[in-house]
Amino acid sequence: MARNLILIPTRLEQCRLSAATGDHVIAVCGFGPVAAGLGAAKAIAEYQPQRVVLVGIAGSYYKDALPPGSAACFDSVTIDGIGAGQGDTFKTAASMGFGHLPDSKDDLLALNCPAGLRHGGQLLTVCAASGSNVHALMRRDRYPQAAAEDMEGFAVALACRHAGMELTIIRGISNLAGQRDVRQWVIDDAMSAASELLNKWLAE
Repeated sequence: MARNLILIPTRLEQCRLSAATGDHVIAVCGFGPVAAGLGAAKAIAEYQPQRVVLVGIAGSYYKDALPPGSAACFDSVTIDGIGAGQGDTFKTAASMGFGHLPDSKDDLLALNCPAGLRHGGQLLTVCAASGSNVHALMRRDRYPQAAAEDMEGFAVALACRHAGMELTIIRGISNLAGQRDVRQWVIDDAMSAASELLNKWLAE
């Protein structure tokens, strides 16, 4: 049993994570919502933590608010792509009366973001990252409250909710959403910033 469970999607992010020593376990939960949800549920059952945090990189929708190289803790998370249709015809699961869990119809899940950490607002989980600036703008218009996109947060939040636990999500901003030239990404800076927020969270 560990007090803190630190979930991270990939080995690429794990090798760039710098966590202070303490009572915690770091587990790779998997890339994308399906693998991450299953990985999170398995890790929670195995380690029985008191607190759970998901740490990794994300793409920003707003360069001024969340520039590449920065990091933030998010207040809520929702998901794009689970429902029916596409583009302007897309309808969310909640709008059609379907919930992601049997006891809920929510498409927006609250997260635990302590007051001492930089708040990033709403996070949007996607099944495939924005492939262009046009694609990113379409998602930004559909989810005007979302500040950044990731590929795991909503699924991990569902796993935590099923286990009766709160989740904290910390994301380092490696790129602008829609920017597919990885040579322009700043993964090291993003994970350094995310590690700084993580260590503040661990110190609480």
